[in-house]
Amino acid sequence: MEFKTIGTIGAGAPAQAVAAHAARAGHPVLVSNSRGPSTLGDAAAIGPGASAATFELGALREGGALMQLGGPLSGKHFLVQG
Repeated sequence: MEFKTIGTIGAGAPAQAVAAHAARAGHPVLVSNSRGPSTLGDAAAIGPGASAATFELGALREGGALMQLGGPLSGKHFLVQG
């Protein structure tokens, strides 16, 4: 079985819950927020295969199976195609 990448935009409790479940199931996970990966602390603590990513990489990851979007979007305008 091929595991697809799961991406999150937002790193609050809902995003971390989705990321943790996906990581435990064996999926690579990218956690991102609008402030950058350096503000995410130890994303690997979410689970095996989890890592911090830039907002753009988390949103535009090619081949991803699921994108979880959370958090306030005020001031953020973006388009995700795919």
